[in-house]
Amino acid sequence: MRTLTISALALCACALITGCDGAQEIADKKIRFATSTALAAAEKDKNPLAAFLRLESAKDAVIDIEHEANKRCPYEGLFHGNCVSSPDLKDISAAQVKYIGTAIEQGDSSALARLYSPITFIGDENVFSPLRTHYMPLLLSTADKGAGRSPLEIVLNLRAGEATLGGQYAVRDTERAVGYFARAWAAGDVQTADTIADVFQKLGDDRNTYLWALRCTDGCKRNSNLDLDSLQQKLSPEASKQAQQAAATPSVIELATGE
Repeated sequence: MRTLTISALALCACALITGCDGAQEIADKKIRFATSTALAAAEKDKNPLAAFLRLESAKDAVIDIEHEANKRCPYEGLFHGNCVSSPDLKDISAAQVKYIGTAIEQGDSSALARLYSPITFIGDENVFSPLRTHYMPLLLSTADKGAGRSPLEIVLNLRAGEATLGGQYAVRDTERAVGYFARAWAAGDVQTADTIADVFQKLGDDRNTYLWALRCTDGCKRNSNLDLDSLQQKLSPEASKQAQQAAATPSVIELATGE
């Protein structure tokens, strides 16, 4: 009876592996076709940013194919891990590096903003890090030159603020980051008020935390730790009044803490 059970288990495992092999083979063919088609189409595209975006869609399609294949053979993980781990994604990412770099060199600020988007290139950080490091001075100078009023200029200021606040691709400069964020806020990105309030709160600056928390209105979602009553209680009556008056003046970015 024991021998029969072991044989049955071995047969079952063999069937599972065979089934997964079939799923992987089908998925591989689909992935190769999707990748080659997208790469060929991108080569013909005259707009490098459009080629980049085309490949981004192709990458999503490849990931979907992998996901479906892996769902069909969940037990394969007991033996080899996921059924599909396609090298085609690396080919697509390499081509994307080329196209977005070309677009930036041609002066496309939209491509520059896209390169530094926090939701772009998830899982591809090592591939795009050299490019992000290389073009950081251009991002900062482009954000500095713009008036900050157009939607694209708002995005560029947000990306520049994130870069100088995080310090990954640029030297950390909190004061400069607040300046970029403030320009985005003044141009209509209301949620940035919460971002700036959070920056000042982490710096222990109660007066400016309160100032920017007051500005988090008109659709801005205030962080739960930015309760206005609690923040006001940390200030003197004079300091809280000063912040309330300054909140209505967009040109005031930061209050002197000694006042």
